[in-house]
Amino acid sequence: MKRIARIVPLIAMLALVASTVQAAPLTAEEKQATTEYVQRLHNEDEGFRAAAASGPSTLSATLTALRAIRYLGNRKLPGVTRFLYLCTDPSGGFVDMPGGAADVRTTAMGLMVSAESKNRLAEDPPYLIREYFEKHAATIPDLYIATAALDAAGLKLKKAPEWIKSFEATLNPDGTYGKSPAENAGVAISLMRLGAPLKDPAAVGQSLKAAQRADGGFAASGDKSDLASTYRIVRALYMLKQKPDIERLRAFIAKCRNADGGYGVSPGQPSAVSSTYNAAVVSYWLDELEK
Repeated sequence: MKRIARIVPLIAMLALVASTVQAAPLTAEEKQATTEYVQRLHNEDEGFRAAAASGPSTLSATLTALRAIRYLGNRKLPGVTRFLYLCTDPSGGFVDMPGGAADVRTTAMGLMVSAESKNRLAEDPPYLIREYFEKHAATIPDLYIATAALDAAGLKLKKAPEWIKSFEATLNPDGTYGKSPAENAGVAISLMRLGAPLKDPAAVGQSLKAAQRADGGFAASGDKSDLASTYRIVRALYMLKQKPDIERLRAFIAKCRNADGGYGVSPGQPSAVSSTYNAAVVSYWLDELEK
């Protein structure tokens, strides 16, 4: 019994040490391994595919790959010009891959890739892209992604006051927005990008922090967190300069990391470029919030 009594505190101490290691910021070696994982997804057409298995390039994968590489501390980004041009569309928008159809989301991805890669395509057709968004963006998800793209490219639009009204129409009596933490975060992010004040920033931040799950991350629904939901909510908190429980969140991100250097959308899931970007940028924001 005495031996067991000595072992139990030892196990508890080892668990504490393990959790501390998991909660630490990414090391230079970990960042390099993750960068190499993302770079291996670069296809011959200069686009990126979504995961390690052979597959077509997409604008969405290309965007998250470029951003992951940048937020991991790399200044030199791989060339994507050829693939970007292959995804241009006569409508003034972009398609996710050659032969596809343009919509608001794919057009936003194209504009953000253009801005991320500092391609002249971000400068040459801004009026066509703005007209495309003003004509086609109508739902809150469309307005959210279009606002993100325009903000990334430094472009303004005439319909900004109308979009602000659409976002403000989701305001709740308690000062939050929408019907879920993700909607609350998305509307808050969009209003801040458009330069519109939030009615109650403290209420928004407190609500988002309260949504942090026991596993340390954030979830779209239920108790199982995922990096996609975590990304959006932490983006809002970062813009509000409010902190989640950073140690627990870092521990959740660490559990999503795989041996190949990439990250799955949740612990135990295979690596994908989108979740790897989410992990990289959230880790960056947490480092910034701790300064």
